[in-house]
Amino acid sequence: MGVKLDWDIEAEKGKHKEHKEDSKQRSSRYLGVFRLFVTVIVFAVILGSIAYLVSRRWEQVNQQLETLLTDTVQAEVAALRLGDLTAFEERQRSATADWATTQRQTYDEYQQLKQSSNVVLSGRIVSTEIDGQRARVQVEEIIDGVPYVQTWFYWRYDSEGENAGGWYHVPPDYTFWGEESEINTDRYTIRYRDLDAEAANLLDESLNRWLDDACTYFDCGTLPFITVDIVPIPNVSVQWQSTQQGTWQLIIPSPYTERARADIPLDTELRIEIASLVAQNLIAHTSNNITPVYASDATYLQQAMTTWMVGRFVQMNSEAYLIESLVNNYGTEVPGTVQRNLQPTSSINLVATATGVSSLAELNVDWRDFVLWRLELEDDLIERGELTTWNSLYDFSDPAVQSAAQQRYQNNFTASERTVLETSISTSATGTPQLVARVNVTRGFESGEEIVVFNLINGNWLRAN
Repeated sequence: MGVKLDWDIEAEKGKHKEHKEDSKQRSSRYLGVFRLFVTVIVFAVILGSIAYLVSRRWEQVNQQLETLLTDTVQAEVAALRLGDLTAFEERQRSATADWATTQRQTYDEYQQLKQSSNVVLSGRIVSTEIDGQRARVQVEEIIDGVPYVQTWFYWRYDSEGENAGGWYHVPPDYTFWGEESEINTDRYTIRYRDLDAEAANLLDESLNRWLDDACTYFDCGTLPFITVDIVPIPNVSVQWQSTQQGTWQLIIPSPYTERARADIPLDTELRIEIASLVAQNLIAHTSNNITPVYASDATYLQQAMTTWMVGRFVQMNSEAYLIESLVNNYGTEVPGTVQRNLQPTSSINLVATATGVSSLAELNVDWRDFVLWRLELEDDLIERGELTTWNSLYDFSDPAVQSAAQQRYQNNFTASERTVLETSISTSATGTPQLVARVNVTRGFESGEEIVVFNLINGNWLRAN
């Protein structure tokens, strides 16, 4: 039997002892935790209440400011509607007198507009943005049944002596146009500010569709990347800022710098301007950026291709009859073939070559716009006094034709308006293929129909009457 030491015995005894906390101590500890918990909750409730009250007060102040702004705008519109110049001018304010002059002109324009059009100045506010003391408001107006918006700017003045405080209409603030944003694709980037978001989205849809369509007819493999900037700058036209190799930069003014369509901010007129510039660059690019020689058929072909492309972009009849009929009758690859082979002095025979047809007379196409271009070119050459170039458009194998043509040139026999009604292919008594056009012509106060005939000479149409 072994010997246990005293400390071993005491250790074993300790194993059987349990520490018991005094009930008063336990209650005190629980009460302390509970009090802390209640304190935290009360503090959080107080902070939340303060935040809520501040938020509610802030909302009330903003609501009050917006209500005052709305009242100011509607009073201003009512003055325009009623023709009250004094009331209208009372809501205008600026550091210079120029704004007063500008707004007086605006007032006069509205009064004239009311006389010439069906104008509804409802004063309905389409959108409002308040930033401190400045505000931006878009106001609806309906002209001849079409909804528009005007974008106006206001400043909240404090009372100063005889000048009452409140919101006043001030000159446009083009820095107050929203945050910068972008739409990015692998072919283009559209940069804009928030106010122009709808216009940017519409442009994105259009530009994507335009490029898809153009690439159906032309090789877009080397097409430069396009950057489009919608800028809040007034009195700026749509223009290419840069067309350097590898990149194109297009500048488009924000539609809201002036009266803009409420339903379609990118309206038809602006879309045609944009489409025209895009088409011009696309068509020039597909011909390796050649510069056609004036009076050559290459000039017509470049213009006709561009006009045809614009018509496709904006989905309207561009009257580019020759190119349209080439595509319809000979396939989508023909425009690209014409452009790749276009030279500065190319003749119209290039279209026959591009289709694989042996002669212009065998082409199944609509010649109306080509005939019109040739006749207008004749008039332009007469006005310029370029007789040699003018003579090159004629077949003078018949002396009678030469005599009649010279008489027209000397008498400055030009037209103010022409419409080519129809064209047809025939053959002369000597077996020469002819292009015959029936043309409605206006000269001065007289109008009538004329027959214009072209002979096919060495692969080119030359006038023969």
